[in-house]
Amino acid sequence: MKQWLKGLGMVALFLIGLVLFVWLNYRLMTQVDYPNIDFGYFYAGGRVLIQGGDPYNVPAVEAIYETMGRTRYDPLVKAFPYPLYADFIFAPFALFSLEWATTWWTIFNEVCFGLTFWLLSSTLLLGQKGYARQQGLQFLLVWTLLFFIPSRHFVKALLNGQTSFLTTLLVALFIYAQVQKRYELAGLALLVGLFKPTSFMLLLPLALLWLLPSARRRGWYSFIGGSLVLALPAFLLNFNWINGWLAARTGEGWQIVQRIATVWGTSSALTGMVGMESGFWVLAIIIAGALLFGTWYFSRKLPALQHSPVLSWGIIATLSIYLSLYAFSYESVVLLIPLMGLLELIRHSPHRQKTLGLVGLAVLLLGVPWLLFPLGTPLDEISAGLFPLSMILFSWLVAAQNRNQTDLPPAKTDAMFSAKVVGKASLK
Repeated sequence: MKQWLKGLGMVALFLIGLVLFVWLNYRLMTQVDYPNIDFGYFYAGGRVLIQGGDPYNVPAVEAIYETMGRTRYDPLVKAFPYPLYADFIFAPFALFSLEWATTWWTIFNEVCFGLTFWLLSSTLLLGQKGYARQQGLQFLLVWTLLFFIPSRHFVKALLNGQTSFLTTLLVALFIYAQVQKRYELAGLALLVGLFKPTSFMLLLPLALLWLLPSARRRGWYSFIGGSLVLALPAFLLNFNWINGWLAARTGEGWQIVQRIATVWGTSSALTGMVGMESGFWVLAIIIAGALLFGTWYFSRKLPALQHSPVLSWGIIATLSIYLSLYAFSYESVVLLIPLMGLLELIRHSPHRQKTLGLVGLAVLLLGVPWLLFPLGTPLDEISAGLFPLSMILFSWLVAAQNRNQTDLPPAKTDAMFSAKVVGKASLK
């Protein structure tokens, strides 16, 4: 009887906590201007889809905007901004009223964040048991929450209802699956590259190249199969959807303009130039080339990168966003991946290096972005654009400081950044 009552009490506490959690999210999102946040674009696309319409039909989307009470319009986003199969994700949320759809989407993003932390921590602490694992998990949890939750990029992405938490989860799933040698799951996770093609033009081909050897070829089969599962329903619904999607993104939407989270936006903000004819792209190409060469060089020289798939693939994911032609600062949520890789590397560092590393992360993630935010453009834009760049350089620095460290966790995977693997691939 006592056990039954105890179990009933635990269930009651869980339900009360769940209701409180949902209510707090509802209160949070109804306090912001939720009809005008970015989630409105996805909600409108989902509503048009479940009504049997075309989410790339601008008048149909604008009619939904009117019922939503939306007053802010972005000339670059005339209709649903993603490929048609991505709208399958948003259609279930569009079954609810706008305020509740926004609430459920926010909760979904928070769950994605929690799952991402679990996947990355499981990967980083693989092979550690007992007290050592508990100590490592506490370190990662405390410092991730302290550094990431208050960061401007986390707050901005969450309150705008963006998709960055979902895409970050899929990248983390790929890393987890490759460490566990579950290559079919790794291939499915790479569908993130089809969800946001422009943001993962670097990550997707490199990851597929990593899956090319025969031992991992199952990842290719699952990627191709998953792509067909996504594409076939989209073509059955609207055979001409690709033309509609491209038409909705033509004009200014495809131009390289001042996008603050990319190498192009950083160069534009630093030089004060906008547009391809202005020549700012020369600086952007120099920075991009230096980053690509530096990542290749350091990946072969630093054992810390070879021992950490989370950090190495986190750098590639960050580079993929930073070199994208079309990305905003909310994409910086993907920096959660190299952040956790850095934290695990810092945890194994000597005391002085550990202190300097934590202070450096505090400055990069919290200090500079929030201090420059009230100053407005162009300083705020420059700080947002330099944020992923500084994280990449900081990762190299910390990895270099751990060059001769002997107590690094052993590599648990034939990671892409292993010099031996790269060498064998080049011989072939």
